[in-house]
Amino acid sequence: METSSNGSESETEEVFLIDITTFSGAVSSYEELEVGHQVQVVPAELSEDFPYILASDVIVK
Repeated sequence: METSSNGSESETEEVFLIDITTFSGAVSSYEELEVGHQVQVVPAELSEDFPYILASDVIVK
């Protein structure tokens, strides 16, 4: 996932999908995602020391 803070900087973060991850908006599954889609990831609620971001919901604009 690539995030942009002010339009000129971008960084890549690894986000893992899990069995309960749901998709909404412009797509309904991972297979429908394309380069250039803007996504909002809602992380699953885990303890702060968990080393990964697990997606609970992915909203595609």
